[in-house]
Amino acid sequence: MIHRTPWTILLSVVLLAAIGCGDSLVQDKQQSQRGDDAYLWAFDRIEPPETFPPHPRLFLNQTEIDALKAGIAADRAFRELVDAHLAELRPLAKSPALPTREIGDNLDIAKQAASFAVAYVLTDEAIFAEAAAAILKRYVEVFPSYKPTHIKGLATSAALEECVWAVDAAAAYDLIYNSGFLTEADKQAIEQTVFRASAEVLRRCNHAVRSNWRIRAVAGVAAMGFAIGDRELIDEALNGIRDDDGRLLRDGFVQHMAWSLLADGIYYERSQSYSEECGDAFAHVLEAARHSGIDLWNRPFEGSPHNAGADPGRHFGPSRPKTVRHAYDAVLYRSFGNGTLAKMANSYWDHLKRRDGWSAAWRAYGDDRYAWPLVCDPDGWLHDLRDLLFIPPKLPTGSIDFATDTQLGVTGRHENACTLLPNGGYAILRQDASRDAVSAAITFGDFPNGHSQADQLSIVVYAGGRHVLPDTKYFRYIDQHLTWSKQTITHNTVTVDELSQYPQGDSDDMWISPTKEKPLRGRAVFFHAGDDLKAVRAECNEAYDGVGYDRTIALVDSVVVDFFRCRSDAQHQYDYALHVDGTLADCSAPLGEPQPGPLAESYGYRHIVDLRRAAVDDQRIDLTHNTDDGAETLLHTTVLPAGKVELITGNGIEGLENERAEVVIIRKRARNADFVSVIAPAAGADGPLAVGPVDNLPDGVLGVEITKPDGSKTIILSAETSRTFSYKGRKITGQLALLRIAADGAVELIDAVP
Repeated sequence: MIHRTPWTILLSVVLLAAIGCGDSLVQDKQQSQRGDDAYLWAFDRIEPPETFPPHPRLFLNQTEIDALKAGIAADRAFRELVDAHLAELRPLAKSPALPTREIGDNLDIAKQAASFAVAYVLTDEAIFAEAAAAILKRYVEVFPSYKPTHIKGLATSAALEECVWAVDAAAAYDLIYNSGFLTEADKQAIEQTVFRASAEVLRRCNHAVRSNWRIRAVAGVAAMGFAIGDRELIDEALNGIRDDDGRLLRDGFVQHMAWSLLADGIYYERSQSYSEECGDAFAHVLEAARHSGIDLWNRPFEGSPHNAGADPGRHFGPSRPKTVRHAYDAVLYRSFGNGTLAKMANSYWDHLKRRDGWSAAWRAYGDDRYAWPLVCDPDGWLHDLRDLLFIPPKLPTGSIDFATDTQLGVTGRHENACTLLPNGGYAILRQDASRDAVSAAITFGDFPNGHSQADQLSIVVYAGGRHVLPDTKYFRYIDQHLTWSKQTITHNTVTVDELSQYPQGDSDDMWISPTKEKPLRGRAVFFHAGDDLKAVRAECNEAYDGVGYDRTIALVDSVVVDFFRCRSDAQHQYDYALHVDGTLADCSAPLGEPQPGPLAESYGYRHIVDLRRAAVDDQRIDLTHNTDDGAETLLHTTVLPAGKVELITGNGIEGLENERAEVVIIRKRARNADFVSVIAPAAGADGPLAVGPVDNLPDGVLGVEITKPDGSKTIILSAETSRTFSYKGRKITGQLALLRIAADGAVELIDAVP
């Protein structure tokens, strides 16, 4: 083990004192979440390199630079794109923006330094190396004036920015190291005064263990450590920080692989934004290591006791080691056909986009699937020349073939165009592998921390290139984040008694999390990807005290059938909500006159306005939504009879400029409630459908009958528990069944889920 030298320990103590003691409180709290035994877990160990290759060696070496130059020269479109960026950079290089004693512009300055450095190695034009060198040398002058912030920034305001700054600054330094514009004294000053100071603050990131902050801080430390050949920094970035007794104090890369990356590849915080940002951090560590002779891209990692390389119930296979590739696969297969994603937890964006992680995975594995996010990015794949640090020497033309079955991580699976990620708590049913195929997604799983939302068993429906039933927008950390995005009523699920699911409830805390004594977890009951019947069932019994949640969604042809069961021994108000990206055009129930609202004063409800109501007594409810401009039919929804209910329509929040989105709520007061809906996007429809209930079924069995224009009928039956029963002379065993009745009355059992 590499031990820090006494002077380094002393520097750490001095800096920690300057930064403040609150850091240790965060560390103690996070470690307590893991349990006392976490100090002594045996993790994989990665030995830092004994020697280092010559510069450039961080994210590009000379062989890769030569290949990149050749690839640009050979492809006219690639060349023209790069030339356009070079033309923009040349005048900037003549008088580059230099750092000052104010830190506000440092992110942009470091990014431009990296772009100058890439321009230099591509063109050999000295002006670019000189500009990058001027920036780095000015940092030597101003860095002593920077003070660590309370959230562990030095050149920037926070660790989340500092790591980005560190990657770009280290890349610039590495690429111009041999340019002649840095003297040996300059290099020594940059390494000691700039990089070591920044790394020391990142080492003390307020998040000591499992966190996107921590892995990104680790990436910044790794980038600077590999750039300057500091084995101590590299060791800490890879293996974490331990005390003299071997107790783990702060996580490194191996700890994140052990317990932050779930066995299906989902990053434990579940948001695709954080998954992709942590994918960047993984790539920064892995590419720096690879260029110094350590292959972590293909190395297997054992799980920790909290994530032993299997799903918690061991329903989806035995425990096996994980690889970092699993992290990229999981996000790819969470997407719909056009590269958009159902938002899960706090997510800044809802589509795949260019990130360093995708580019680096594409280069490391030679798999064009990882170039698909670059192609999907609406802003283009080359934002700055520094983006060339990670790509192979060719234009991205990637795509993904959802028709090909594949294993996702250890526990996840992709079968017949459908995806299950049982640890992260996500499943998506796709009609087929085409871009616009009707698809339905459901979320379940853990509520790991305050980045999660109260959205157990929420669904999203996609068709024709748009989310017809979308999830809520993420409003970052303004008022609407707490009062709208975090609340259960803003998701396509059921709210009980106008309170959000545990742990949110009626709390004013947007960072609230379940306690160790009372965890929250939804579970996949079954996943079925048949040719005619595609279905998933999930349950959650901890969202509300004394209430059982159970939802089955089935995709048959282009129709989504939804069975949502709520069970309790006490009387409750159940609000089944569907948010629609369209305008209500027709409703079979007699809606009353508009009321301004709000629907209620509780969080979430207070933002639902423009209300109309109808009392419905055991009648079917048919709703048609058009696109916002009214030009096209968007969606037909049928809610089957459910006794006495109240239909409520209104508008919730769509954006911060008073944009509104339709919401439909079916309200029922009872001990138990069954909500059965048929959701038929117009984009996938073969013609008008007649929808109704199936009568004379055994207790605990719900049924839907769908009649097509040719007179044939499709029957979908959902049993509360797996059982054997009969329907029209057909014996059925299982939880879900699909039958077809021909126009002549012949009944055929097509498929069943045991």
